[in-house]
Amino acid sequence: TKAEPFMGLVGVKVRKRLYDEAIQDGNYALKETAKVNDDWLSALIMISLGIVHYYQKNFDESKRHLLKAERAFIQSGDLYHQMVTYFWLMNVYFQEDDRKNLRETAKSFLKIMFAENYQFFLLKDTLFGPIDRHLMYPLFQRVNELLPEEERMKSAAGLIRLKEYEGHPGYQIYVKIFGSLKIAMSNKYGPELEWQREKAKEMFLYFLMNRDRYIPKEEMMQQLWGELDEKSADRNFKVTLNALLKALEPERQAREPSFFILRNKNMYRLNPKATIITDRNLFLEHAEKGMKHDDPKEALDQLLAALAFYEDAPFEDMRNVEWLEQEKRKLENKRISVLERTAQICMKLKRYNDAIAYAENILKIDPTWEEAYRILMMAYYRLDNRPQSIKWYEQCVKVLHEELNIEPMPLTTDLYHLIVHHDDWDSAQN
Repeated sequence: TKAEPFMGLVGVKVRKRLYDEAIQDGNYALKETAKVNDDWLSALIMISLGIVHYYQKNFDESKRHLLKAERAFIQSGDLYHQMVTYFWLMNVYFQEDDRKNLRETAKSFLKIMFAENYQFFLLKDTLFGPIDRHLMYPLFQRVNELLPEEERMKSAAGLIRLKEYEGHPGYQIYVKIFGSLKIAMSNKYGPELEWQREKAKEMFLYFLMNRDRYIPKEEMMQQLWGELDEKSADRNFKVTLNALLKALEPERQAREPSFFILRNKNMYRLNPKATIITDRNLFLEHAEKGMKHDDPKEALDQLLAALAFYEDAPFEDMRNVEWLEQEKRKLENKRISVLERTAQICMKLKRYNDAIAYAENILKIDPTWEEAYRILMMAYYRLDNRPQSIKWYEQCVKVLHEELNIEPMPLTTDLYHLIVHHDDWDSAQN
C-alpha cells in the first residue's frame, strides 16, 4: 500500500517540525489502511500521529491516537508497540502533570520492557522513539519519585544512569557556527533558543570553545569586556550569565542549579555530561577520518561530508569578536587541507574536472596555495589541455611574486618543465 511511505514521511517531517504536513501525511496513510482493513498498520500510524500531536503540544489529540493504538496492539498481541504507546502516553501525562495516570502507565511500560527484554528502546534511537532521547531524563526523574519502591524503575534508572543526569532539562543543544550562528534545542531543526542579550551568545561560545575546563570568571571578564573597568565588567558578567542561563534552560526555577553551566567558586564551565552537538565538531570529525582513511573512495565520502558542514565562513555574524579570530583561522586552514586532499583523491580517481573545481576553491580562499596550482596544472594536462596547464603555472608565478615576492617551489617548476617537455607523463614519472 501507499500507507508505509506516507507513515515514513510523518517521521521525517516531525523531526523537521513540519507538524501540519506530518498530520496530513498521517491522515492520508490512515485512509489507505482503512481501504484494506489493515488494523495493525493503522495502529502504527496512530502512534506516529500521537507523536506529532505530542510535539505540537496538542496533548488531547495525542492521547486520543495513542489510546486507539494501545487497544489495537492489545488485540493483536504486539507487546513491543504496546510498550511504545505507553512510553508516549507517559510523556503526555508528564506534561499534563497527571500523576495517577503517569504512575500506572509507567508500571505497564516497565513491566513489558523488562519481561520482553526491550531495554534497547531506552538506549538507542528507534523508529518510534523520541527525536531527542534526553527527553527521558526529566520524565523518569518524575516516575522515579512516583515509584520509589518499584524494582523495575530502579533497574531502568541504572540503565539510563538517571542519578548522573539530575536536573537535566530534557534536550541536547545543537550549535551551527558556519554562517549565521544558530543555537537550537535537540537538533538543527529544533526551536532556537531565545536570547535577551546578544552578549550571552558570545559568552556561550566562550564556554563552548573552552568546554574541557573550568574558566576563571576574571578570564571571561577580560576576554568579553576587556575595555571596561573591573566593576562594570563584573556587573556585565552577572547580567550576561543570567541571560545565558535563561536562554539555555527557560523552564528552570529561580535558584535551581543550572544543568548546562557548572560553577565551582569563581570558576565556570559547560557540564561535561551535557550533550552539545556542533557543526564545527562534525566538520572536524569527518575531516579527520577523511585525512586518515587509506581507501580513496571511503576517504572522499568523509571529506565531502566535512565540506557539506562548511556552508559558509564560521561565525559570520560575529566578525568583530577578537578572541574568535584564531578559531576562524584554524577552521579556514582545515578547510583548505580538506579541499586539497579532496582534489588529490579526485586526481587519483581520474575525476579531473572535480579536482579542478576543488583546487579553484582553494585559490578563492588563499591565492598563494601552491599545491592548488600543481593540481590544476596536472589536471589540465591529463585532460589534454596543455595551454591551460601552462597558464596556471604562469598565474602561480605572478601571484607568488606579487603577494609574497618569492618564486615557485622546485616541485612546481619541475612539474612545469615536465608538462612542457614531455608528451608521455607516465614514462617521465617512472
